[in-house]
Amino acid sequence: MLDRRTVQILFADLQDSIVALSRTSSPETIRRSAGVLGRVARARRTLAVCGVTSEIVVLHTALDALADGDDVIVLADASGGMSERTENAAFRQIEAAGGTVTSVASFVTSMVRDFTNPTGRIAITALHDLTA
Repeated sequence: MLDRRTVQILFADLQDSIVALSRTSSPETIRRSAGVLGRVARARRTLAVCGVTSEIVVLHTALDALADGDDVIVLADASGGMSERTENAAFRQIEAAGGTVTSVASFVTSMVRDFTNPTGRIAITALHDLTA
């Protein structure tokens, strides 16, 4: 289980003009997923990376962090690529270097397992926003 006290989240380039370039996740989905992350996680040791473009900004940020010895988790549904083919290639490269590619929901629930306490209630409420 991830320890929410040791996770960092890096929002890689979420400018409107760049988010609009995503062909694999809608700008609305990326922003909603990024919003969930902003409300749930706290910065520490593990680096969670998301943004646009997966093939450039996310890929090189993740590879640099892995080379520096950080644990890296890439959040696919909070990222956007130029095409499904090139985004998948970037994700495979990150995984081959030792990173993990997952979803926002999996990421959040790996940090918060008890949804009855205040932190858990924030998490589950935020996750419900993904389906809104």
